Amino acid sequence: MTALRNCELSLRERASVLAALASASREMRDRLQTDASADIRDLLDLRERKGLEYADMCARQAMSDDALVRGAKSAAAGDNGESAALGASLLSLFGQAQDLAKEIMTCQAECEAILRTRLQATAKALRQSAQRRKLDAAYGPAHRHDVPVFMDHRK
Repeated sequence: MTALRNCELSLRERASVLAALASASREMRDRLQTDASADIRDLLDLRERKGLEYADMCARQAMSDDALVRGAKSAAAGDNGESAALGASLLSLFGQAQDLAKEIMTCQAECEAILRTRLQATAKALRQSAQRRKLDAAYGPAHRHDVPVFMDHRK
């Protein structure tokens, strides 16, 4: 019973850190979607700190997640009312943590896609700029005219 309570406390702490990570991920995605020049350094720092905190919590965990779920399932299926309630609570907390982790990964993928698109657009703009500079160096600014200008053109 004490082990289950310790696991519940550990899962609550992990879920709290995952909730902070999910919130930072959502904020980052929202900033990137609304502002092309958004500064997300503060969110990246927060995510890094919370990620390290989460990793530390997982490393200190007494049992693996698989063992925790097996123990929670057997406790939830047991006859002892308090133990069954604690087991059900553990399963619920574990499910919430899994959902938060999926949300974090989804937001991460969306942020990466936004940034990848912006990098590709920047690379294309740089290539076009280099090409324009080469054309300017070779032909001067006249190559930009959309309509040819002829010397004998009368007005």
